[in-house]
Amino acid sequence: MQENDTVYLLANVSACMVWQVEMNHLFKKNDTIYVETYLNGDFIDSSNSYLAKVPYVITLTDSLNFENLFTYLDLKNINDEKINSNVITVIHNLDTVKYYSNGLGDHLYNIEYYNSIKRRIYPNASIYQPIELIQPPIPDSANNNLNLIK
Repeated sequence: MQENDTVYLLANVSACMVWQVEMNHLFKKNDTIYVETYLNGDFIDSSNSYLAKVPYVITLTDSLNFENLFTYLDLKNINDEKINSNVITVIHNLDTVKYYSNGLGDHLYNIEYYNSIKRRIYPNASIYQPIELIQPPIPDSANNNLNLIK
């Protein structure tokens, strides 16, 4: 990116019955690239609809970044918008590139790849944290019945 460049990255992270979109504003100022994020969706309220500007820092050895996500999506070369869902749109000036997913499994994988990058950029944002599923305790009556089976 050149100084004062701006790139918009629109992400459709909707799946099944949940709707969510994100607009990432990436811009370069004083030789530093920043990202700020605007969120909108079913489970987004005003308290978590904006993630403040932070530096977008990647190292040469780090493969978890937007650039590699775009390369991965380019290699898949899915571009038939009639049968596939748009997952990422990149806008720079008058240029627009759209990336698509092929089916639900591919879409969910692309969302997870994107969310992994965002989790690294915003490590304290609860929206990008995985949900921990807690297994409920087995009732005592169930344990007693298991002893009868032996």
